Amino acid sequence: MKTTSQSLKMNGITIEATPKSIMANALEMLADDFKYRSKENLIETLCGGYDLVIDWLTAIGKKSLKYQKEQANLRERGKTMTRQQVLRMAYNEVLRREDLGTLRGFGFSNKFKDNLRGNPETVPIIRRTR
Repeated sequence: MKTTSQSLKMNGITIEATPKSIMANALEMLADDFKYRSKENLIETLCGGYDLVIDWLTAIGKKSLKYQKEQANLRERGKTMTRQQVLRMAYNEVLRREDLGTLRGFGFSNKFKDNLRGNPETVPIIRRTR
């Protein structure tokens, strides 16, 4: 990783030097084989992205406490999650870092104005029957 004034060179690709773009590019390079990785390796891959950001912030003399807390939180949550949940979280993290994640603020409701749990972008409301 080579640092210039406003950009960063990672694996021969010049990217904008911001924590968001560093995480997005690092995870995008590794996303092709997420489905073949173990749960522990997926967690370590996500934490590796945070390590890059933390190292970069330390190198330019800025505080990285926020990213250290996120990394510790990720490791803690990963202990109780299944591999499928971690895999979904890894893909969602890549999409979130590229501003392509699921829309926030939307939810299910019914005619009684009950707020139901779930995200309508990822959970179908109509169940097909045969």
